[in-house]
Amino acid sequence: SGFPLYSQWLKDGVPIAGATSSEYTIPHVGLARTGAYSVIVSNPTGSVTSTPPATLTVDPPFGSVVMLGNSTVGQGQVPESARIGVKAIASGNSHRVALLQDGSVVAWGDNSVGQASPPASLRTNIAAISAGDFYTVVLKRDGSVGGWGDGSSKQLEFPLSVSSGVVAISAGGRHVLAVRTNGSVVAWGDPTGGKLFVPSGAMDGVIAVSAGSVHSLALKSDGTVLSWGTNGFAQTNVPASARSGVKFVVAGDRYSAAIIKDGSVIVWGDLNWVPSPIPADGLVDVVAVSARGRRALSLKQDGTVVSWVSPFLPNFLTQPEVQGRITAIATGVTDAMALLGSPTELVATPAETGVTLNWLTNSAGMVLQSSPALGSGESWVDGGTTPDPVRSIHRLAIPASANAQRWYRLRIP
Repeated sequence: SGFPLYSQWLKDGVPIAGATSSEYTIPHVGLARTGAYSVIVSNPTGSVTSTPPATLTVDPPFGSVVMLGNSTVGQGQVPESARIGVKAIASGNSHRVALLQDGSVVAWGDNSVGQASPPASLRTNIAAISAGDFYTVVLKRDGSVGGWGDGSSKQLEFPLSVSSGVVAISAGGRHVLAVRTNGSVVAWGDPTGGKLFVPSGAMDGVIAVSAGSVHSLALKSDGTVLSWGTNGFAQTNVPASARSGVKFVVAGDRYSAAIIKDGSVIVWGDLNWVPSPIPADGLVDVVAVSARGRRALSLKQDGTVVSWVSPFLPNFLTQPEVQGRITAIATGVTDAMALLGSPTELVATPAETGVTLNWLTNSAGMVLQSSPALGSGESWVDGGTTPDPVRSIHRLAIPASANAQRWYRLRIP
């Protein structure tokens, strides 16, 4: 009590400039506003500080990109346009790329050879992105492929076969792989080490590819893996345990990794180059792995990330602490980035025999549920789905039948 009374608001114990009214209003709430707020009220007689502080927690916006580790050439400065509405991410050596829900592309970081400067013709209508060491390749919604940045090894000289009908891409160190609608693989760029000699088994049935620094991997629809290219460290010798039941592959610099159906990870190649020691919890319940150099990250079913890193390298995940559910990861040379969970829309598409439901596979851990009714009579049950890694979606076919109306939703356990 007393007159006059003066107020000074503080955030985390530090006075907020200009916040001297009896009320403090935050006009725009962002991640930087997270903290403990208090106010000092004073008059000529003395002062009192509010206690306990008012704690404000701000959750990251859905579909936002966060950086993990140290930025060296600006790749850690996520542009404002990549802080919401992002659905896919890719990392080169020191440049970063984000694909937004509307099909537009944002790139940042090292731009020494134009790898962070997408041309106007490739900034919109994009379906997928992939970053090589110093270049970027994109898959357009019309099924054609384009790119920008370093093309010194002809990785930006696109063969006629990728001018249409492409459904998946992967940019390696200096070579590129693409999957066509007929399940065949096309390779171009640096030819050394046999990276471009696609085996006959990869001429059909391929659903995903991964281009490493000196070798390539292809995943077929029957869960088998094919590998070719430089084999100086046995990175193309697919072990028996990874010859069936595989759902994800990644080619590193001197090693390869595969995720099998039970969520465990198998690694082969130069085990002295593989980030070591591989943490035990990084090999179970895994839905994706990202690798570059001697670093790797594994994304788990619950949306958490485990870092594999050599003992003499800093751990990505110590700086900063990631807040929010992670749905995608991309590893660079000195850092990495993560995509925080974006809202996923269920898309219903008419089919000849009923309806097909689709949603993005980057929504790790989401479960489709259905109920015959809403309100007091609802009874939600989990529904089975079929992942489609080529188109990065989950799919559920619902046959047409009488009296079969149901409600569907996605739920994060």
